[in-house]
Amino acid sequence: MMLNPRNLIYSRRFAVLSFAAFISFFALMFGIKSVQPNGDDDHGAYPTSGIAEGPRKLSDQAKANIGLKTEEVDIHAIESVVSITGSVKAQPKQIAHVTPRVGGIVKRLNFNLGERVRKGQTLLELESLELGADQIELIEASNQVQRLKNAHDSLKAVSAKKIRLDLADRQIDYLESLKERHRVETALAQLKAVSAGKITMELERMRVELVKADVELKLLDASLKRIESLAEKRISAKKELIEKQAEYAKGKSELEGAKRGLLMLGVTEATIQKVVESKGNESVLTFLSDGEKSGNPYLLELLEKYVVLLEDPAELVASETEYQGAVIKVETTKQKLLAAGLTDAQIQELAETGTIRSVRDMSIDTLLDNYIALLEEPGALVESESTYREAVIGLDKTRSKLQMLGVTSSEISEVMETGEPSTRFTVTAPASGQIISQHVTLGATVEPADMLFQILDTTTVWIEGDVYEDTLAKIQEGQNVRIRFAAYPKEVFTGKVSIISDDVDVEKRAAHLWIELENPDRKLKPGMFAELAVVTDRKDEVIAVPLAAVLGEGAEKFVFIEEGDVYNRREIALGTKDDRYVEVKDGLFPGDIVVVQGNHELMSASGPSKVPIADDGHAHQH
Repeated sequence: MMLNPRNLIYSRRFAVLSFAAFISFFALMFGIKSVQPNGDDDHGAYPTSGIAEGPRKLSDQAKANIGLKTEEVDIHAIESVVSITGSVKAQPKQIAHVTPRVGGIVKRLNFNLGERVRKGQTLLELESLELGADQIELIEASNQVQRLKNAHDSLKAVSAKKIRLDLADRQIDYLESLKERHRVETALAQLKAVSAGKITMELERMRVELVKADVELKLLDASLKRIESLAEKRISAKKELIEKQAEYAKGKSELEGAKRGLLMLGVTEATIQKVVESKGNESVLTFLSDGEKSGNPYLLELLEKYVVLLEDPAELVASETEYQGAVIKVETTKQKLLAAGLTDAQIQELAETGTIRSVRDMSIDTLLDNYIALLEEPGALVESESTYREAVIGLDKTRSKLQMLGVTSSEISEVMETGEPSTRFTVTAPASGQIISQHVTLGATVEPADMLFQILDTTTVWIEGDVYEDTLAKIQEGQNVRIRFAAYPKEVFTGKVSIISDDVDVEKRAAHLWIELENPDRKLKPGMFAELAVVTDRKDEVIAVPLAAVLGEGAEKFVFIEEGDVYNRREIALGTKDDRYVEVKDGLFPGDIVVVQGNHELMSASGPSKVPIADDGHAHQH
């Protein structure tokens, strides 16, 4: 069964303590007592080799005087580290170069070399004629934009008024065309009714003539046959026969004439025969419709078919033409409304109610967007807007030019509102930091490309180091790094490998690496020397103590352990180590308290020189 390493360690400690207890019991049985030079008992000392001349007892005041600090022995993972040297570098992005961006004469200096500035603070003021000329250009461009805007707005208002009038006129025209169509339609209907009546009367007359001619012919036929019979019997004279024959021929001709008139109108022989046989007991329309058609629609059909029977058909034709023109006009005015954006439903509502649809509540821009096509000359409005937009673009360019020079938006607005240019130009700090170089003095003339100041912000710095080729393969971006500085020996800074150079220095046979480190208190100064420990691997957990706890005399390694207010020297066997901890293979157990600061003073007091440490914490030579 696998045992936990920590359990094994505690088991070992228990065995050693048990052995120590046994030895103590043995010493008591024989009257042996371990006493320190100052008379105190040996509390908690291991009865093994490694006990020094004796423990030392310190008061609280003595501990404070030597700055004594302790730490509990615990289980730690010893890490594999690569130790390299490096230095603090300013990040290039944290160095701001200040240029004026406009030429002029320095009239005021607010900061000098070494002073700290905040972003946006005014570093100096210039008097610039170039800036004044640019602002005059801005004022002229602003005035031009305003003039063109006023003209364009006026043209838009006039155009919108024309559109509103045009829309109203189109609706009025549509309503008037509807009225005109109704009037003409009514007149045409009346004319058709009258004409249909006249045609009916004429057809009835022709029917009467046809029936009359047929009856008379039949009477003449009977009379002729009687005379012919008498003539054959020589009862009647031949002259009378001839007269009857002539009358019969005339009657037959009249009947044929009556039939011919109907035939020319398209009446069939069968219909004519029915009319003749009716003896005038029924209307002629009955025969013409074959009894299947009647009423006003049929009268209109008769009108179209027998219009030639009218004495003056031109009047009806003219009325028909006028009606067709009225219909076309209604459709034309409707199409104009559709073109203006009205829907069929809106046009239908207009026709039913007669109420003109108003667009007075519609904004000018919306009206122009929807109905600009209604203008007779929309090009003028388009050209006016184009000219105005070009002027706005020109103004924006001038404004952008001033902004690039560093003039603020509020300053630009003030110049445009007042119409008064200013030759004063302020140079502000582009970043917070310390002025590390200054190349300008009061009264100097500067050009846009001149370097005035350099501002360094060290709230973030680079730690730059060199990794030699033999360890380069162990280093990767993102690895943890512990950094120590001589200026802060008790402080450890932590970071990660940010960048590893792809280029190897041929002389050093090393590649650069950089660690980005936050430096809010600006404790780290560019150029400071640094010791870097790059963590490349993590080993198993072992009993370990801080490196500062271990002291040595030759090959012997030992620590001071705290037991109450007594401090014993304990020899230990060491294993692997990193930049923080060293493995203890023998001599200590988890839970032991070791001295990590002030142990040198303890060693001096317990060494061969016998320099005791007094209660006040100061060593005194005897």
